[in-house]
This record gives sequence, structure tokens and C-alpha cells, in this order.
Amino acid sequence: MARRFLAHGLADDANGIAGIYFSTLPRLAERIGSPALTASGRRPATRPVTAAAIRQRLDADPGIFGPVSNHPSTSRALGTAMTAFAT
Repeated sequence: MARRFLAHGLADDANGIAGIYFSTLPRLAERIGSPALTASGRRPATRPVTAAAIRQRLDADPGIFGPVSNHPSTSRALGTAMTAFAT
């Protein structure tokens, strides 16, 4: 709704604004930080990258998650918990 309102213009005889990009804060941080991370040989912590890191860690040393480390819900729950603490 906001995008349509801004595209129409603030008044009947005013020009609208085009090319507006709305984003979430984590996505904006990723877009801003990606060039610096890439230049230093690192990758942003996107969902797939985070999921792969969690899976790799569970495979290497499951710790207390040993009995459930192979269940897909375990890595999903850990990813969700990690996201909750990061925001």
C-alpha cells in the first residue's frame, strides 16, 4: 500500500516516486555488509550458509544433541534459536 501511495505521488498534481525498495533489517545489513565480507574471503550468514554451518557442527561433534543430531528438526530449531538471539 505504501509503495502504491508513493508511486502515485503525495498530491494529485505531483509526480510519484519510482524504484522504491523495502527491506527487512537483517536483509539490509546483509546487502550493506556483503561487499566487505566477500572482499575479505568471507560469506554473509544467509540461511543456507548458517544451515550448512549448523549441520557441519552437528556432524563433527553433536554433544548433547547426539541422540537427535540427524533429525532435520534439530538443525532447524538450532537455526531458529540462533536467529532469535541475533536480533
